[in-house]
Amino acid sequence: TSVSIEPASSVVGLYESFTIGVYCNPCIPMKSFECSIIFDPSLLSVTDVREGTIFNGYETFFNDGSIDNTNGEINLIYGLIMGEGNVTDPGYLIWIDFQAEQNTGQSTITLSNVGVTNETMYIPITISHGLVEVQNVIPSIEDVTAQFSDPLDSDPLFGWYQISSRISDDNLNNAYLVMTHPDSSVSNNSMTKGSGDLFSLNASIDGYGTYSYYIYAIDDSGNSVSSNVFSFEIYPNWDVNMNGDVSVLDFILISNMFGETGSAGWVREDVDNNGHIQVLDIVIASNHYGDY
Repeated sequence: TSVSIEPASSVVGLYESFTIGVYCNPCIPMKSFECSIIFDPSLLSVTDVREGTIFNGYETFFNDGSIDNTNGEINLIYGLIMGEGNVTDPGYLIWIDFQAEQNTGQSTITLSNVGVTNETMYIPITISHGLVEVQNVIPSIEDVTAQFSDPLDSDPLFGWYQISSRISDDNLNNAYLVMTHPDSSVSNNSMTKGSGDLFSLNASIDGYGTYSYYIYAIDDSGNSVSSNVFSFEIYPNWDVNMNGDVSVLDFILISNMFGETGSAGWVREDVDNNGHIQVLDIVIASNHYGDY
């Protein structure tokens, strides 16, 4: 089981806000974690600590720790699954929002007092620390926006998203969208340059659940920057009203359009995306009654 700072190294500008994550790849089932973070307070300050996504789907108890920007520490961060349950898929334990200070230099992001447990004991782990370099001039990532297919559709043949941002740098080499998908897999794809400093990436939805992402840009001098981490939720097609609960209300929405036709997937009531609101759409939704 490994616990690491992600990204492992990054370059930020003076006074820039940025996010790093603590990522865990369990080799055996895990149920809880604890850690502390050490950094150079002359270079960085912490503005927030947020729960990650590794325990998505479970009720959790999370403590965001005690931030000490004077001594450069975050102490007593921990999280656990309440009741029965464990996870084996990799994911983020926490996200930490930093702000660079007025000085340039390098700060190690040190993981300390790290523990990962199963139901009864601590399990062996390997730890990888991170490094943040504060520089005067780096790429700038601004105006990150997300657009989606209308209606939202969890079928990859119909649903899509587009992530766009304005990224400025005199010698920008490339920009990448790093996406963590609902199955905890991570993709890293080059963004397409449009007019001016606009970069974007279009991709198909590959299932329902929580997506989290950040943009990474690097210039010809090796200066790089990562944006804050953003997230969005894709609801399954059978959750027609997208409230996280498949109920009679979804069946009523479908029945209100019963018999209507249109292009495939033209409304969410067309659950199976065949262009015809019929009893099969209600059957599919009813098969997931009470789900999500």
